[in-house]
Amino acid sequence: MQQRTAREQQATEQRVHGSYVELLGETYYRIRNSHLMPEFFMSVVGADDHWMFISSHGALTAGRRNPDGAIFPYAADDQLSAMRDRTGPLTLIRSAYSNALWQPFVGGPEACQVTERSVYKSPMGNKIVFEEHEPSTGMVFRYRWTSSPRFGFVRDCWLENTGSQQRQLNILDGVQNILPCGVGSEFWMRYSNLGNAYKKNEKAAGADLGLFYLSSIPSDRAEPSEGLRSTVAWHLGLQPDTLLLTSSQVARFHCGMPLETEVSERGKAGAFLVSASLSLEPGETQHWRMVIDLGKDQTDIVNLQAWLASSQDPMQAVDANILSGERKLRQLIASSDGLQLGANLNRVNRHFSNTLFNVMRGGVPLRNYLVGADDFRRHLAGFNTDVRDRHESLLDQIPEHISHVDLNERLRQQGDPDLTRLGFEYLPLAFSRRHGDPTRPWNRFSIDLRGPDGRSNLNYQGNWRDIFQNWEALGISFPAFFPAMICRFVNATTADGYNAYRLTKDGLEWEEPSPEDPWSNIGYWSDHQIIYLLKLLEWNSRYHPDSSRELLSEKAFVHAEVPYRIRSYDRIKEDPRNTIDFDWALAEDIEERVGRHGADGKLLRDHSGKIHHVTLVEKLLTLSLAKLSNFVPDGGVWLNTQRPEWNDANNALVGNGLSMVTTCYLHRWFAFLEHWIGSDESKGYAISEEVATFLWGIRSALTSSMTAVHKGFSASSRAR
Repeated sequence: MQQRTAREQQATEQRVHGSYVELLGETYYRIRNSHLMPEFFMSVVGADDHWMFISSHGALTAGRRNPDGAIFPYAADDQLSAMRDRTGPLTLIRSAYSNALWQPFVGGPEACQVTERSVYKSPMGNKIVFEEHEPSTGMVFRYRWTSSPRFGFVRDCWLENTGSQQRQLNILDGVQNILPCGVGSEFWMRYSNLGNAYKKNEKAAGADLGLFYLSSIPSDRAEPSEGLRSTVAWHLGLQPDTLLLTSSQVARFHCGMPLETEVSERGKAGAFLVSASLSLEPGETQHWRMVIDLGKDQTDIVNLQAWLASSQDPMQAVDANILSGERKLRQLIASSDGLQLGANLNRVNRHFSNTLFNVMRGGVPLRNYLVGADDFRRHLAGFNTDVRDRHESLLDQIPEHISHVDLNERLRQQGDPDLTRLGFEYLPLAFSRRHGDPTRPWNRFSIDLRGPDGRSNLNYQGNWRDIFQNWEALGISFPAFFPAMICRFVNATTADGYNAYRLTKDGLEWEEPSPEDPWSNIGYWSDHQIIYLLKLLEWNSRYHPDSSRELLSEKAFVHAEVPYRIRSYDRIKEDPRNTIDFDWALAEDIEERVGRHGADGKLLRDHSGKIHHVTLVEKLLTLSLAKLSNFVPDGGVWLNTQRPEWNDANNALVGNGLSMVTTCYLHRWFAFLEHWIGSDESKGYAISEEVATFLWGIRSALTSSMTAVHKGFSASSRAR
């Protein structure tokens, strides 16, 4: 066998390869030579309100709760990649002997010939490690991002000497472009340079602690607007020679010039950079840590200084808090059946990841089927103050924690359809958020895990399609909540058989016209409506075959009232792409009702002004009739409400059209309803007069077309 050439050997060694490895006492999935791959973004998750979107090349944005709580600027992923050299981690390593400079993770294709880079991610998705080998010196540098519920974001660094000689080194390490507290992401996107004028970076007296805040909140109003909270950064593990609060002296380090500690800097982007001298023997590793958090007031900072000064082992304390957050995350995923054991680690960890992202979208019950009385009372007050006031004594008697089943039984005994409904559809979910990745800067997210009082906050939010898709899987782990999911679904649909844009624990949301915003549009989101509800109904009937039929005739359901008005058939023919008008007057009326009564102000009223109550059968009918009224023989269901069926191939071509996905599911839908309703012993169901008229009109149209069904449709008979 011929020996391989040096070029072939190098090509083999530099191929991209993925495998599970042990690193730092833990299991990670490693992508070796990740710098040879196209750049991709990942989420680093945790059990608290931290969020981080990070590139395989190290570019990142991160913060707490939402984009307005960003520590590094929140932007689309291509902009993050472009900011890599001036945002986030920076490490410079200089040899004290030769003055040679090594800057890990910098350099494009030319660096491929002289180094090896890898990225590691933990199976839980809560830790990510970047590593670079410098073959000529035998030095290895790696850093890891993770989060601590108490302390914030934690960046650990390790510098290892794998060579045979002692190394005397000067290093400059830290992070750049730290944002202060007080101004939202929209301001930074539009007025970042103006924002710099208000920035103040300060070294806390007597501590290596960086404070990054606003001298005042940018505003054009003639009123006080102080910046009273700060982003903080501190480090452990090094004996710093100098501490920098900006990137102004980075060029001096590049040139081998001395640095001066910065105590107070104004009008400049923040940074927290530590300069230190190290001596590493062969086989020796130096470890240091940097911690960053935001939203700290004066008391928080004084307490942190005191803790750093008095703590015997702050490294261990941070490690313990990281571990507590990791255990909490594992418990959340375990409750939704996300933990598996098996020989195929890829499959086991993929299931964990799928479950993790499912509950991050749709939420997860914190106490299984237990309901907290305080949260339910707040829920009731937020939706309908009149109902809350009518049953105040009952609500006061509810135990601090009560099972979901027992709570609903107590509520039904009162004979109040609105109280029954609000209990039916209540879901004690937490840990939910919307998309929130930087590719979709218009899709806002907020991780609201705690209320103003610091207690756990139950909350969920998401657009229609996503949240019900996630709830299907969640319901299999918590099947007793399927009825609540079904009630939440149907009570948020309108009398004309459609749904608004978003659902949250506090109600529903729709879009309003905004001509100056090119991303603004209105329309009913009816995509896959039948599919998602059918899945919930099918699962519920499997778990609760008898009790599920009781819902059919229960007159405890409602119609959402959305200020959209579908145009007449003649007007739609004139302009098939503009089929809905926004009713501004109705929108104002609804807003006024919400202000007086709560989120139930968005429900349809009868002629007397009271909430219009209907049966579940009516809700199922309105959804069915809306689809049938737009059925085109030999074609499919016409998507005529301005928001297309995103997962349907039609959207990729023309943005609207005929959906075969919904059409095929209608067959399964009607087969299920025929069996389910047909097995119910009720002799009849109450439905609204308008729905009855609609039903008989559709029935008449279908009956009169039976000849064409058998013989085939012509263009004229299809139009008729």
